[in-house]
Amino acid sequence: MAHAIPQIELPESLAEHLKTFSTFFPDKVRFDEDTHSVEVTETLPFELRVSMSYLKIVTDIQDVMENLELVLSDLAAIATYPPANAREGERRYFLLTKLFFYELLRIRDAFPRFLKRMEEDGLMSKDGRHASRKLIDEQLSEHYLIRNVYLHGHSFPRSDAEFDLSLISMASECGYEPKLVPLNGDDPKEYPHVLQSLATKRREGLIKIASDMVAFCQSIINTTAIWVSHHHFPGESASET
Repeated sequence: MAHAIPQIELPESLAEHLKTFSTFFPDKVRFDEDTHSVEVTETLPFELRVSMSYLKIVTDIQDVMENLELVLSDLAAIATYPPANAREGERRYFLLTKLFFYELLRIRDAFPRFLKRMEEDGLMSKDGRHASRKLIDEQLSEHYLIRNVYLHGHSFPRSDAEFDLSLISMASECGYEPKLVPLNGDDPKEYPHVLQSLATKRREGLIKIASDMVAFCQSIINTTAIWVSHHHFPGESASET
């Protein structure tokens, strides 16, 4: 599947620490047959533990973005091959819109865990963690509002074109032709053309939102990684001599 959203990347400054991961396993991992769980038999080196935190946040964000890619792919599909039934087309369009914002907002759950690990490892102060959390919440606040518009669509306004799609769907369900005929003599608004136009524009807008979010997350990850790369890890002096 071709990617419409940029990929999130691991900070280059921590690449060397992550390379040591393969030398740490598998001799320090044990499978407990009683609990059916995997146990690490030796504490991870500090620098590797910190780098693994970055690997986790990058993996979490990329998981969100890959799910968003599926939503974008489905929007492209209904724009190219719209469902024959207007009601189904309407429901798919609004469901995909809701899914996008629900999935995007999972980032809000991933970052606090990452920031907490940074604080626990002594790489960020409590005030710094709260300030970073506030910055993330501010970045996501508008997306919460948009999500709520589609979650409570009965009490919040949508675009005129989306109202047209809903009215066409209702007309179709009542046995009428799936189209609206303006009283001012303008051309009729017909299904599936209304859906196809909406899905195409919505996909373009969502790609921009997701791309901006990747850039925002990448900026936070890269900036904090620079702080970490300047940190004196235990044992570094001994290894250099």
